[in-house]
Amino acid sequence: MKKLIIGSLACSLMLTGCGSKDSNNAGNDDVKTEEKAIGQAGPTVVTDPIEFITMKDVVLNDTESGASYKIVKVFKNNSSDKDGFNNIDNDGFVNNLAFALVQNTEDNTLGLGYFGEMRNNTEKHIEFLGGIEFTTNTGEQLRPEGGVFTQGNKLIKDYNPNVKSKGFGIVPLEYQDEKPSSIDVLIEQPHNNDDTDTWGEDVTIKDLK
Repeated sequence: MKKLIIGSLACSLMLTGCGSKDSNNAGNDDVKTEEKAIGQAGPTVVTDPIEFITMKDVVLNDTESGASYKIVKVFKNNSSDKDGFNNIDNDGFVNNLAFALVQNTEDNTLGLGYFGEMRNNTEKHIEFLGGIEFTTNTGEQLRPEGGVFTQGNKLIKDYNPNVKSKGFGIVPLEYQDEKPSSIDVLIEQPHNNDDTDTWGEDVTIKDLK
């Protein structure tokens, strides 16, 4: 009878120990899961188009539309700087733009975009209406939205003398299964609103790869 009681007590102690060990293991698993979640934090999100290009592995949030984009490829030629920006002085109206293939992070749609800054270093009121056109090696000819009623692109505006602004414009590819490896970019001349005339000249940037 004594042996039976001792045996039952030993079994109870063993089961209690096992339960405690299982609880500890579960607790450790929870900690590991939490650490893993912290380690897998998402990419940095920016709203600045220049940071989007220079910081590389970040996501650009369009505060106007709510869309977000990541870079697939930045196109460069021999005149581009190390980050891909192209500085063009068009009679005092300066474009400093990078051109990239980007992907919408929600629906994975591919698009071409221009990103950067424009400066009006003249004494005139110069208006940029978003006249930029992409021609791809895959045979597409695309224009991001432009015109006086365009919303969300801070580059499109009537610039007072000695004013600058940052912004971007993106247009989806028509052929989503064909990624361009090179593009040409046409930047149309802006308008001189003081004299009701155009300003500078059209600029074409070729062989961006």
